Amino acid sequence: MFQLLTTDIPGGVDKLSTWNVERGKIKSITLEEKPAPSDWRTTPVDLSKYLLRGTAPYQTFCALHRKEFPFVQAMTKGFKVDGDMMKIMSKVAEFVHLLEFQANVPAEY
Repeated sequence: MFQLLTTDIPGGVDKLSTWNVERGKIKSITLEEKPAPSDWRTTPVDLSKYLLRGTAPYQTFCALHRKEFPFVQAMTKGFKVDGDMMKIMSKVAEFVHLLEFQANVPAEY
């Protein structure tokens, strides 16, 4: 399981999505919302429960979904990853594949 925290979403909110992915299949996704800036920005990720938490401003996530730049360049655009980097590195290909899948889903920004 992992979390994505999107900050500074239009309307003045932060959103935290929790993804339960097993063997390449999305089992569930939950979405929570709090007024921005939320305490999620400073609360450490629970690494006993989640592999990682990715945090980025809304505009960075939108640009990733529109394939405006590769995932590896996201770090220069405000994307922050919290977690055990050795474990995360073993899953990078899966995350890139998920981002590519999401980019093919029609969306309004």
